[in-house]
Amino acid sequence: MSGLRKPKNTRFGTDFSGVVDVSITYNKGNIESARVRPLSYGITAVIKKNTITFSLSQPRNLSVEVNGDIFHNLQLFANSIEATRPKSTDPNVIYYGPGGDMVVQLDFTSASGHGYLV
Repeated sequence: MSGLRKPKNTRFGTDFSGVVDVSITYNKGNIESARVRPLSYGITAVIKKNTITFSLSQPRNLSVEVNGDIFHNLQLFANSIEATRPKSTDPNVIYYGPGGDMVVQLDFTSASGHGYLV
């Protein structure tokens, strides 16, 4: 496999509702070209020096490529806000409050067949 480039991408996920403006700064220099995939979504990025901006009005999983580099892309996972968030007191929920670090083995089998990690 010598000569093949190894992909090194960056992943970012967030939840939103309504319309959100996305701004991505490229720290390696100016941006000559940008592509937001899948192209079928028709998302047009505006380029200004080393920053790309575009808007999203619905959840999307995207790949943002800068200067034609398909191997060092940004994978953006823009999800909708969870409407049916489970309660921390639900017996099928393992809840870790703020500031707590714990390593455990998890078994997500429950009587209902559902389990949540919050």
